[in-house]
Amino acid sequence: MLPWMFVLVGCWESEQREEQRAERVVVRMGDHAEESGRIREALIQGDLARAKKLATKIADRPPVEGFPAEMIARDAVMRGGASGLAEAGDLTTAASAFGVMSGQCASCHLELMVNPQRATPPEPPEAAPGDVKAEMQRHAWAAEALWTAWVMRDDLLGARALHVLGEAADDRPADAPQAARELDAAAHALAKAFPTAQWEERGQLYGQMIVVCATCHLISEQAP
Repeated sequence: MLPWMFVLVGCWESEQREEQRAERVVVRMGDHAEESGRIREALIQGDLARAKKLATKIADRPPVEGFPAEMIARDAVMRGGASGLAEAGDLTTAASAFGVMSGQCASCHLELMVNPQRATPPEPPEAAPGDVKAEMQRHAWAAEALWTAWVMRDDLLGARALHVLGEAADDRPADAPQAARELDAAAHALAKAFPTAQWEERGQLYGQMIVVCATCHLISEQAP
């Protein structure tokens, strides 16, 4: 084989390896997104056991072979958060660990200047005064949309989600439990703090928001 042919073959093999590595990274990131979404849903529903089981899958999974150096450290911290969630003894600790996980995903996307895409369900219609069920549907949408926007770097979606979460809850029924009113106020305060928080602090705020949602579902015995 002529020398220039060795060069061409070597270049082709290198390109093939790079394409395969890129495909593995894309598949892994898709897995992370789907599994993290399921963990978020389980935590919001107050299902700690399911969230821990899902987190174990992420924690035990080794990094993709050939990860870029800048992704290895982020991936290690993210899997460390998953490990902490898997070992959490209560919802607050688990939600905090989930905030760490999500924060690493968001920071990695920010550093690498990538904008992954993830479909978000349509925003529910405005809730009529006193329609708590419709209001909770909007809150559920906003919680998902905010997580997606933060992790996937979608500022417009994030702004809309925060607007929905920050809507006043003055239309709560007069007989609504005081605890529910306090949780409403807490959710709105966290939504207000989110836009101006440092990037690393947003994980803590989102974890606290999950606890508020889950606590409200548990005291009302109505999880989405």
